Amino acid sequence: MNLLISGGAWTQTAAATALAGGPAEVHAFLATGLTLAVEQDDRVALESLAATTSRPKLKQAAPAALAGSHDQVLAILRDRAYEGTGIDDEIEVQRLLNTGGPSTRRAANAALSGSPADVRDFLKNGQQQTRDVDEQLAVQKVINTGGPEVKAAGQASQEGPASWRQVFLNSGQYATAQRDADTAAHAAVIARHVAQAAQTAATAHETANRASEFAARASNASAEADGWARQAENSKNEAAQAANASADAAQKSADQAVASAQQARQAQQAALADARAAETSANQARTSASRANDYAATAQTYADQARASELAAGKSADDAAAASEDAKKFAAEQLQAEGRQRKADADAVGTGNVTVDDEAALRAVGGQELVDQYRKAQADANKSIFDWIIQNGGQILVDLFAGGIKRASTILALSIA
Repeated sequence: MNLLISGGAWTQTAAATALAGGPAEVHAFLATGLTLAVEQDDRVALESLAATTSRPKLKQAAPAALAGSHDQVLAILRDRAYEGTGIDDEIEVQRLLNTGGPSTRRAANAALSGSPADVRDFLKNGQQQTRDVDEQLAVQKVINTGGPEVKAAGQASQEGPASWRQVFLNSGQYATAQRDADTAAHAAVIARHVAQAAQTAATAHETANRASEFAARASNASAEADGWARQAENSKNEAAQAANASADAAQKSADQAVASAQQARQAQQAALADARAAETSANQARTSASRANDYAATAQTYADQARASELAAGKSADDAAAASEDAKKFAAEQLQAEGRQRKADADAVGTGNVTVDDEAALRAVGGQELVDQYRKAQADANKSIFDWIIQNGGQILVDLFAGGIKRASTILALSIA
């Protein structure tokens, strides 16, 4: 039952079919089917890794491994052993040198100045330690320049594990910066109203004092009039000072609102760029997973038809189960053979997987959308017979005979919807 949860598409499909069958199907699955399914899942995993990795030499090495043996696939998946590993390691360290924080840059520079073992050790162990230090510094920098909400959230993230800081840096700081901007904008509006009220009150006091002055002068009370004049002038000056102070406060709040809003926009743009890159990788992974499910289902169709034909011919359950496993093996071999042919065709014309430099050039001209369009066109050009059959709703019929599968004369009956 664990295989139904933890296994890949091929393993889950094969395990579910075996459990739905009888003892013969379970025995055949454990004897040969499981090994075949695990190998195909490993191939799917490598295909997905090659589609999403930023390591150019791994991208180049993956097609040859996928066209080769299971051991070649495992060498990359399990051991990261392929031609050009050292180059990929140096490229990855250089990327961290260009994009990392101060601690990461220092450690990356030291690794690049050392031996290949130093580079590997930095990637395996050192980069996580330096990333933690840099994230702490980055959070503190945001705290120092942020508003009240940003400061509170940043300080809270410093009290927890590294994942809290990552959440704050990746998303939390943006949300709190926007709330600070909203608060500052509201404060600016209130300050402006206060300034206007202070100015209105001061003007009223000045007007009242001037009126008293005029009344006193009309009564020939010169000394009293001079007193009212002085009070009017004082009220005028106090009003001006209050208005200026309130206006300064309003301007300060407005400036803070603008700065917070600008910070929030810049942070949001950076987050959107990261999200687009992550979505691209996720889409590629989902595409690989979807293809794996389709391939596994198609292979199972082979197997079900083979089993049904054996039983219809009066063969035993064990013979039918064996024929079913042979059919799945045949489907896997066909898939692998087509992969080898696609690689040979690509090598013959000097093309293949789009390189990192190719992607950079495409992205510079038309952004990520152009890269995705090119990948789709390339994928359509390299579509296998399995892809074509699945896409067009075809059905594969396997010609069976008394001794097993007649591979040399397999019949593909395609019914296109």
